[in-house]
Amino acid sequence: MQLEIKTAGKFIEYLKVHGYPEDSIGVEYYIGKCCRADIAILEQERNIPIQLFELKINKSKRSIEAGISQLNRCRTILNDEKIPAYLIFPKNEKLYFEVLDINKIRNNNLESFDNFYENISNNSLEDKNNEFLVFNYQGQRTKRLYDVIENKK
Repeated sequence: MQLEIKTAGKFIEYLKVHGYPEDSIGVEYYIGKCCRADIAILEQERNIPIQLFELKINKSKRSIEAGISQLNRCRTILNDEKIPAYLIFPKNEKLYFEVLDINKIRNNNLESFDNFYENISNNSLEDKNNEFLVFNYQGQRTKRLYDVIENKK
């Protein structure tokens, strides 16, 4: 539990340094009565989730499957499969956490999750191609609001 708290703290600090307003960061954010995201980034005016994060103590096939399942339940309750969702794992190197975009797993045309897990690479935030780094809070906010509007059409 201590490692999870430390990882969450480092990740939240990273978000703040990169322009995420403190009051947009929800910790232990409940979606409905039966689903919770460890961290949710909220659009402040409408109080809608624009990003969901689930922390896992270790990066294993089982923890990845459990995290994906939990995040997908949250998306289902929100009735919006486009919400960016990520798994966060502790890391002993600089940044002290690793982020895995579950959309890259879901949209990957691999035959099975087992094949994906065997080939998984360290998609850390230091990767310049990681979409998480490309968007700051305002970018993520704008993208989510556009998706919400498009879903209502």
